[in-house]
Amino acid sequence: MENIYQMFHRIGDVGFFVKRNSWTHPKTVAKVISVGGKRHPPLDGEPPYYNRQNVTAIASYQGNRTLLEDLSCPGTYAYEQVDRPDWWVDDFPNEADYWGAA
Repeated sequence: MENIYQMFHRIGDVGFFVKRNSWTHPKTVAKVISVGGKRHPPLDGEPPYYNRQNVTAIASYQGNRTLLEDLSCPGTYAYEQVDRPDWWVDDFPNEADYWGAA
């Protein structure tokens, strides 16, 4: 089991999808786009919680239009990494808009 910070360090980049164990609807998922304001490790602080930095994601609840939000409790082990869903559409003004780059 890993928390989101550990996933970020293992994967080495943002853009991965997570699902929280309390999200029971099959079309509720989040795409991580920033961890501690970064796109790539390392994070400041010590594992496994790395100073409990914000994790920003594009989330879709029950398949509805995506929303930009900070995930709650990213240090919990209630999240799991999942594959990008077949139904996922990047309809959020893309990550380049979030990062201020083209």
